Amino acid sequence: MIGNTYWSTGISVRSDGHGKWAAFLRFQDDGFAEDGATEGWLTTRYFEPLAQAIDTIKADAEKLGIQFRGTIGEIPFLWGEQDGESKEWPMPVNWRELLQEQARRLGWSTYLPLDKPTPTVVK
Repeated sequence: MIGNTYWSTGISVRSDGHGKWAAFLRFQDDGFAEDGATEGWLTTRYFEPLAQAIDTIKADAEKLGIQFRGTIGEIPFLWGEQDGESKEWPMPVNWRELLQEQARRLGWSTYLPLDKPTPTVVK
């Protein structure tokens, strides 16, 4: 392990197509392209309600000492499996709204709604 902690940029979820969800995350130490760096994977065992899956994986990660940080100091992110395009784990039609609700509850980030324009960066 390089550094004192493991960290993750957020949690990903996948749907079973019947209203239940699994949550998972990847975590790593502070080593980047260094010998001795380690990483891992944590996932819920079963499909369950969305909030429960997220809360379970988040609580277990925190018990293990895994910190949540966003990329480059931003807040953590809530992802959909393959950005909602997985053929193996198809998301419900309203998956973005469901993730937005959970992200608000956690104080995290997630996808913008499809009906909203993508923000542009002014230089």
